[in-house]
Amino acid sequence: MLVGLYKHDNYNQQFTSRLPEGVFRDVRYIPHIRCALCDKFMMSYTEINEFIEKIPKIITREDILREIQSFDDTKHDAARYLIKLINTNPKKGWKSLVTDNNVLREIMQMPKDTQDNIVEIVQHINKYKKNLNPNIYPSQIIPGLKRLKKLLPEGYSQFIEILDGYSKKFPHKSFKEIINDKVFINYHRQIANSQGKSHKLHVQSVTDRILNLGKKLPYCDRLKLKELNKQAAQIAGILNYSPDFRRALINELYAEFLQKNVENRLIRNQYRKYISSIPLRMVSGDDIFLLLKNGHKDNDIELIKDMFAPVLSSFEHAVPKSQDGKNTLSNGIFMHAACNNARNTMSYERIITIFPAFAKYVQNQVSRVTSFIKSGQLKGYSKYPVGIRDSLLEASNGKLKINVRRYIREMKAKTLRQIEQDIENLEENRSQVSEIDKQVAELLSKKESLEQEFQDGNKTLAKHTSLVNYLNKEENKMRKKK
Repeated sequence: MLVGLYKHDNYNQQFTSRLPEGVFRDVRYIPHIRCALCDKFMMSYTEINEFIEKIPKIITREDILREIQSFDDTKHDAARYLIKLINTNPKKGWKSLVTDNNVLREIMQMPKDTQDNIVEIVQHINKYKKNLNPNIYPSQIIPGLKRLKKLLPEGYSQFIEILDGYSKKFPHKSFKEIINDKVFINYHRQIANSQGKSHKLHVQSVTDRILNLGKKLPYCDRLKLKELNKQAAQIAGILNYSPDFRRALINELYAEFLQKNVENRLIRNQYRKYISSIPLRMVSGDDIFLLLKNGHKDNDIELIKDMFAPVLSSFEHAVPKSQDGKNTLSNGIFMHAACNNARNTMSYERIITIFPAFAKYVQNQVSRVTSFIKSGQLKGYSKYPVGIRDSLLEASNGKLKINVRRYIREMKAKTLRQIEQDIENLEENRSQVSEIDKQVAELLSKKESLEQEFQDGNKTLAKHTSLVNYLNKEENKMRKKK
């Protein structure tokens, strides 16, 4: 009954076909693809999955005790025995405890119901250790985060330092316990608020200079300039937008006003100088900490995914869903999740007008994806380059032009080579068929000659048989006369 007490229950395993290593079915799984809006590296699903898989799993005695205690009401005797066993053997691991010969002998002397309950609890704990997500501590993920530092935005470096400090000061606190600690949340909220106030003051000092330049403007124009300064301050503080994109939006904000109301070129350049010096609020480690507190509070693995969510590669619809955009490969490029939210429903025509680098970034991304298609490392995307070219032209009213001529030429050449190869194979097959036909004809002629020989042989045999019969008759007649 107690045989296989420590064996895992594997009946529910599923096996699925997997692609060879380095071959993908989705661009979001390809590492080191740059965002189409900000041109920074995006985190791929592959990198995040590898990061999570490499986290060493640590299930503490407290985790196991907590799980056993959940059986205290229904299987009291068995649960009490296992809790006592763990507490009296603090240096022994779970597996060595439940497979110890002395422990097994003790269990064998208990009533059958208690034995069954112990086996059920042990099997449950084995499943728990294998399948459920254990507590993850900052010290387990910091080495991996430091390796990814070059791929992550600047604020993540500060967040890693914050997490490193907490892991050293509170080594027994799990990742979710640190993120959900109200004392830590309030502390980082105060710092983030202080950073926000400092940034607003800095912006205010620059916008005041811009307003002072317009002292001689009419009153209504000064009011408009004041309103533009407010909007610029709001854009400068939007953390979801990339710095370059925010700068482009601020420049666009003032462009029409300067063109219509400031005729003096020197003064206009002075305006532009101040406008370009409006400080942009950058994401800090405290902002990331506060972002995580709103995520999955009860699961360390999901919290780690939340941590990477803003920089995760996401599918961005060229024609937005709100405008009946289709959810097909040919209607999408790839952006950070944060950049995707920043784009929202802003048209590509407007983006490329205020941010010309966008065309270059999209071209670079499509070229990178195309290289994976040509090398056979990206399956199911053969029609993507031409499809996305047409979708982007439609979505931007012909302003966003992607060059895929080289890909088309190479695909045509590849198709022609394949056709030529098929023709060669066909000719080869035909020659093989004609050779086989010759062999068949030779065999048929041999068959006919053999059949003729057989018939001739039968005739000769018949003659010989009749002659033998005749001689036998003559011999019989001679014997009768004698």
